[in-house]
Amino acid sequence: MLLYKHYEDKEISEKMVCKNCGKELPEGTKFCTSCGTSCEEAAPQTAAPQAAAESANGATQTVTPAAEAPKEAEAPKAAEAPKAAEAPKDAVAANGDKPQAAGSDNVKKLAFIGGIAVVALVLLIALCNLMFGSSPKKAFKAYVTGQYSCDYKKLWNNSIAAKKAQKALDLYDKDDYEDDYEDMKDYYEDLKEDWKDDGIKYKVSVDIKDVEKIKKSDREFKWAKEFMEDYYDCDADKIKQFAIVEARIKAEYYEDGDREKDYDVDTGRTQYLMIKIGSDWYFTGYSRDDIKEYLKYYK
Repeated sequence: MLLYKHYEDKEISEKMVCKNCGKELPEGTKFCTSCGTSCEEAAPQTAAPQAAAESANGATQTVTPAAEAPKEAEAPKAAEAPKAAEAPKDAVAANGDKPQAAGSDNVKKLAFIGGIAVVALVLLIALCNLMFGSSPKKAFKAYVTGQYSCDYKKLWNNSIAAKKAQKALDLYDKDDYEDDYEDMKDYYEDLKEDWKDDGIKYKVSVDIKDVEKIKKSDREFKWAKEFMEDYYDCDADKIKQFAIVEARIKAEYYEDGDREKDYDVDTGRTQYLMIKIGSDWYFTGYSRDDIKEYLKYYK
């Protein structure tokens, strides 16, 4: 009986609490060792989770139940964790704008560089045309040197026989053109072989005294156009410009290294009619000395 009572007393002593501060007290304690409040009417701990202790000034203070403690310990700001996780999304969005802006700048830079490249290319083409492009002098010299060196390509491409000139003047017929081209090619290749076998060579000089360009606004243009239409039976509307090249051609003849004056050529000052089709000049083959005399009637 005494042993049971001792166990029962132990159970009671573990459940004694101060009604003022909630401190656990041993059985028989009359005054709280923490706040000094009388403990004669101390309540058991089983009621503590939902009981309210009265303070000295009469206000009530809620005691947090021991079972709810894990809820307070739950949150080292677990609810804010998703916000922290969203930060990279904002960063990605911000960084996503930058590549677009950078890409737009790159497009502008490429467009600017492309524009400069186009302008530079146009200027380069214009410079090349100025330095290496066709002109009445260049076309005429190429034709003459081709004639005295048996270079049929120079002769053909710088004369009215060129494909571009033939098509523009409505003289071009594919079959006829190819036949004529092959005939000229065969003739000059054979001639070149004969000259090589016989040791024949010409030393040519072209002395151009004057080049008079005739534009559409000039009165001479009408005569030159009528002449081309009558002489070549062509459509001269495609001719943008005419020119009269006044030149002297001298060709010295050599055979087996020896000078042979009997076969020399000296044209004296002669007028040659040139035409411009597109951006190129061509020799018409017409070299009458009285060309300039005829043109004077239109001045």
